[in-house]
Amino acid sequence: METEHTSPEDKAVVKFDPNLIPDEIPILPLDNQVAFPKLNMSLAVPVAASSLIETAMKGNKLIGVLGHKRQVDDDPLPGEIYKIGTIVRILYVTRAPDNTVLMVAHGLKRFRIDEWIPGKDFLSAKIKLTPEILEADIETEALHRNLRDLTKEIFSLTFGGPDESIERLAQINDPLHLAYIAAANSEIGFEARQAVLEENSLKAKLRNLITMLSREKEILSLGEKIKSEVHDKMSKSQREYYLRQKLKAIKKELGETDDTKSEPDNYQQRIAESDMSDEARKEACGSWTAWKRCHLSRQNMAW
Repeated sequence: METEHTSPEDKAVVKFDPNLIPDEIPILPLDNQVAFPKLNMSLAVPVAASSLIETAMKGNKLIGVLGHKRQVDDDPLPGEIYKIGTIVRILYVTRAPDNTVLMVAHGLKRFRIDEWIPGKDFLSAKIKLTPEILEADIETEALHRNLRDLTKEIFSLTFGGPDESIERLAQINDPLHLAYIAAANSEIGFEARQAVLEENSLKAKLRNLITMLSREKEILSLGEKIKSEVHDKMSKSQREYYLRQKLKAIKKELGETDDTKSEPDNYQQRIAESDMSDEARKEACGSWTAWKRCHLSRQNMAW
């Protein structure tokens, strides 16, 4: 889950004037990642994009982030990249121990590619900002509340219980902000996230997210049920194993191991394995049955 930074740099980003966004901007294509307006995000950046990042850091720190349409081994071509993305301002860049470049950035505005600009060491394009259509009515408020409650439930299932960040969802009064938080932090998949970003209408974003997250909630709830049933079954098996081991230990203490048969059992086995004729074996077994019946009768009388 993305965390909100409270550094002075972040405050400067929040106050950043969107009118200062230029018409031409460097473009950073990212594989299976979607950047959203209003959010702080940690993004994994290809090492090949180092030149673009360094150039941006020396200037206004603004870049346009777009998602790939498909996974590619080399640098994606313009036709393999979505045309709608998010203008972000880079907060800082670091290199992970595995040599991956991680960029922390704040999303500002949606944009659309207007024209690709050739002749750069990295992708660059002329862009147009595409503001969302923000309907403000009672239906939007109802959708906002529904999404907020649903998101809290999903986050609780995902993160295993109450959390400060989950409780903060109730304090988000901007439905567009909530929509992007829900999309960024739920398991709806890359293409679904891109679809949420591309949708112009706030109401449509909220409705689509409620539909997707309702399904996600069912999956998570079913997963919790299956996990609980498996845990109960394993616990039962462990208890049964423990009791069997305990019973075996008690029998061993009493000298009643499986390798030691009782005398009547030995007697019966000797009859079966003897060289007696069938008639003699039948007679012996008849005597054995009578003895056993009498022996059990005496045992019952003794009790």
